[in-house]
Amino acid sequence: MPSNNPAPSGIYINRFLSGLYTQRSPLSSPISAMGLQVVSRQDAFIDGLNMEISTVLTPTRRPGYPKYCTTAFGASDFPLDFYSFKNLAGTIKTLADCPTQLKSFTTSAQATVFSKSGTAQGSFETVANMVYYCDGTDADTKKWDGTTATKWGITKPAVAPTLSFSAGSLSPFVGYRYCYVYRNSSTGHISTASPRSASTGVQVSKNIGVGYTASGDGQVDKIDIYRNNDGGSIFYFLATVNNGTSTYTDSTADSGLNNDLVAPLTGNDPPPSGVSLVVFHQGRMWVAVNNKVYFGSGPDVTNGVAEESFYSPNVFSFPGKVTAIVSVSVGLLVFTSANAYVIAGDSLATFQHGLWQKNFGVASKNSIAQDGDILFIFTSRGQLFELSNGIEEVGMPIRGKLKAFTPDSVYLAMHRSGDDEGLFVSDGSANIYRYSLALQSWSPVAQPVGGVRTIASIETSTSVWSLLAGQTAGSGFVLNRSLTAFNDAGTSYTGFVTVGSLVLSPPGKTAMVNAIFTETMPVGTYPTVSVLLDEISGTFVALPNPVPDPPKLVAATTVLMKRHYLKAAQSPLPQHVRHLQIKVAFVAEDAKSELLGLGL
Repeated sequence: MPSNNPAPSGIYINRFLSGLYTQRSPLSSPISAMGLQVVSRQDAFIDGLNMEISTVLTPTRRPGYPKYCTTAFGASDFPLDFYSFKNLAGTIKTLADCPTQLKSFTTSAQATVFSKSGTAQGSFETVANMVYYCDGTDADTKKWDGTTATKWGITKPAVAPTLSFSAGSLSPFVGYRYCYVYRNSSTGHISTASPRSASTGVQVSKNIGVGYTASGDGQVDKIDIYRNNDGGSIFYFLATVNNGTSTYTDSTADSGLNNDLVAPLTGNDPPPSGVSLVVFHQGRMWVAVNNKVYFGSGPDVTNGVAEESFYSPNVFSFPGKVTAIVSVSVGLLVFTSANAYVIAGDSLATFQHGLWQKNFGVASKNSIAQDGDILFIFTSRGQLFELSNGIEEVGMPIRGKLKAFTPDSVYLAMHRSGDDEGLFVSDGSANIYRYSLALQSWSPVAQPVGGVRTIASIETSTSVWSLLAGQTAGSGFVLNRSLTAFNDAGTSYTGFVTVGSLVLSPPGKTAMVNAIFTETMPVGTYPTVSVLLDEISGTFVALPNPVPDPPKLVAATTVLMKRHYLKAAQSPLPQHVRHLQIKVAFVAEDAKSELLGLGL
């Protein structure tokens, strides 16, 4: 028969490494293998709110999200995404993609980059001194140099040159043909060439009038005219004229053509219609339209800007709509909501695509966070994986919590900034979980006051990376996770952690518990300590009126050591206990509350 005699209790926890671990029996602690030994991780939390595991392995009030920019968004705008545009000179512009506008912002002001025609979230990519943007709406497919937003790419002339003849110096034996391109002299980009003119045929002592048609694209300020050598098939640069509808008179001999500049008869088209995702990979721009991924002309371009040049046959098709594209060393990963694919190769001759992972799709690009070749992926099935040397479900300790997230609404952000690091997972409305890569553990949920939709870690000034958060509705602010502030846009918040269940004795026995001991930093208001005895859910009972611990020790000033007697409860609690949970709760205040140790 088992003995009913109480066993002595004695658990002391002064390092909290395990963090939040809810995917377990409430009457067990997570375990770790240390060599041949299996260690029970009694420091694990079964619940918590607005607390984090610090770099010194203590539970602290989580950092706040004060205002980064003091100017509010308009009533119809809130961030769908954040992006940092850094040009070759090192100048940084921070951007917020909103439903009606793309905005740039500083700590004190906002400015409109352009007003959007659609309301969907867009995608960004920076190459050299230009950031490229697309959101599925053709009117919003633009590039921005930090000052001016213009159309991404230049549509080629639709009308072939017309020809007229007058007395002059040209006498082709076979004939000349002409074409022209539209040019942005600021960027150096040119369109694909117009349809070719008819041949002049054999002519004697003629000048040739070449009629051309203006572009309505505001970025086009020049028209370049090209011509072949007599009877040739390659079109060389002939002349530049201002953008307009007019006629150029050609009297240039073949020897006067610029053989270094050849007209792009194909391959300099704008991005396809409806592009919604973009990434730079293998020296080319890759964009997604529904179930297709197009790749830019890239290094194949010899005349014009490679990042603005596309050729419609350069495309791969997939079974479902493409939801995300990611460049890694093994290739371009292409995700649908169901599966993941890979496009391998490094040139037109070697590009090929195939299935990479089945049943491993994502709902949107927000579901992927990248750290070099390491990816964190929140799948459309509600699981969170890390891809590095293999595939590991890092979300397993809190799988039940993450499963409640709607994959379409999830945002992932990988953040590294000095002492602050972690993978942050937002449900797009109220909850953010942090996974420390250094500690490999989860912190309790953060619930920023007023809610948070968007999170992103971007470079806000040189070598300074900020985890920005956007509120869920219009008229809100850009917020910034801060290690030195403990308020959300000026409002403080409560926090608590629950340790347990701590199993003190095997079935049939009990342990004697006299008191709960705490060690906290003398910052802010001392916490409330409560217990739940021999239950796995229910109402915790507060243990008021703590006394110094040990009672005869001279009170310390740099650490608070307190003893909470079970008999001090409003209705005294039994001291024979088999298992219990301990809750340490802090009031709402702008203070870095911190628990150093816990014992019984």
